[in-house]
Amino acid sequence: MNTTISLTNHILGKSVYSLYYPKEKTAFGFVKRKILTRILALSTSLFEFADTLLNLGGGVATLSLWSLKKAGIRILNREKYSLPMAKNYFDACRKSSKGIFIGTPRSVWDPRQLVTQDVKEHLFIIDHQKVAKKELKEMSHEKQNEDWHLLKYVGHAKLINLERDKKRLEEAREHFSKIGLSLQDVERFAAVIGNELPRETWDRFPNPPNYPLDTQEKIKVIDKWHAAQAGCYLSHYHAIKKAKENHELAKANYRSMQIQLIELKKSADNTNCKSKEQIHLLKKNLEDAQERIKKFSSVLIMEDDNRFGQLIDKKEKKATLEKVGVIFRQIMQELPQDFDMLFFSSITSKKEKWGDMKGIPGAKQTRKRLKQINNKRIAKLDYGYGANAYLVHSRFYDTILNKLSKIDIVNHPLKAVDVEIAELMENSNTYLAIPPIAYQGGYMSNLSSQDLPLIQPNKKLWKKIIIK
Repeated sequence: MNTTISLTNHILGKSVYSLYYPKEKTAFGFVKRKILTRILALSTSLFEFADTLLNLGGGVATLSLWSLKKAGIRILNREKYSLPMAKNYFDACRKSSKGIFIGTPRSVWDPRQLVTQDVKEHLFIIDHQKVAKKELKEMSHEKQNEDWHLLKYVGHAKLINLERDKKRLEEAREHFSKIGLSLQDVERFAAVIGNELPRETWDRFPNPPNYPLDTQEKIKVIDKWHAAQAGCYLSHYHAIKKAKENHELAKANYRSMQIQLIELKKSADNTNCKSKEQIHLLKKNLEDAQERIKKFSSVLIMEDDNRFGQLIDKKEKKATLEKVGVIFRQIMQELPQDFDMLFFSSITSKKEKWGDMKGIPGAKQTRKRLKQINNKRIAKLDYGYGANAYLVHSRFYDTILNKLSKIDIVNHPLKAVDVEIAELMENSNTYLAIPPIAYQGGYMSNLSSQDLPLIQPNKKLWKKIIIK
């Protein structure tokens, strides 16, 4: 029976291919596709009837062929939203002839969900789009700006801070209180002190171009700069590594509790009140474990000189949070569910501070998109400097860690941590907030020991923003 269904899925998958990936683009090809679509639609009715009588494969025929029938009919009516459904179905069938949907429960009716993710995966992922849509509809603009409900969107947040920089920590926490974050909401992550690392570690960073090392004083400045770069690199590396460890531990605990619950149900006496209490308690613990997986499913990494808001005046060091809470939710509503990273600000233009990007293809693509932005809230980010505030999804933890792990390889050349991360952007689902809602600066730099100006990349994008 399963073999029959597998073969049917495989054949119908090839039929979908001829519909949506046609070789013949002539009038004859169109007629052929139209006839084939009608045949497929008729065959679905027959298999639905057979499935009703025989319950083949737990609802496989009804699920896959019903969706195919709908996709086939709708394309003749030129309804574009059905195309991704049919394409996902075909892609799944093409991967294997063993029957992708064998054992699928009848309650699942969306083939996109079956192709792109595990049926239960949504239980462990924060639905930031749903939360944002609800709050944009139900909360006033004033309430949205006062309290961002940040942890509803980002899972958990880490603030990288040196032990000696207590003033920075207090000022950062004071700032976060303005957007509704309390002291307990943001985890302080102890930054690595670069000058306490072995010289062979921080000496692997390149010197600035055209910087003459003709005096001992200049050499000391560069050495201090490299040491700080190494500390910054390891701080971000260890922060993401800790997020991954917590995520893996949370998943392991959840699986362990699931096994305990199954065993307990098998051995439990239904008339025993103590057994019922144990099952109830274990179910409650399972819910808590599920929330813990959600918590570590993404992490917001921030440096202690990061601030949220719109920068108004660099000289006067003035900024505002007006409208920014609303914009934050609009950003999260637009952010796709399959994102890898989201940067709340990023240096993307060769005219901006921190280096010339003229020869970098990814930076050019990003700048081209930014020129075309018209009151949208996110843009695809292919290359950008700066790591003062960025969100990382758990699906991307390993990718970043593999990239940054080169610091563990003896004598391997290194680059600044934001450059290493920037090199991952072009081949990932990384996005930039439009407009940038974070800025950096106003402190003595731990890298250069110089006063930093207030920096908000792409500040001109604010001019196009309209709050409805």
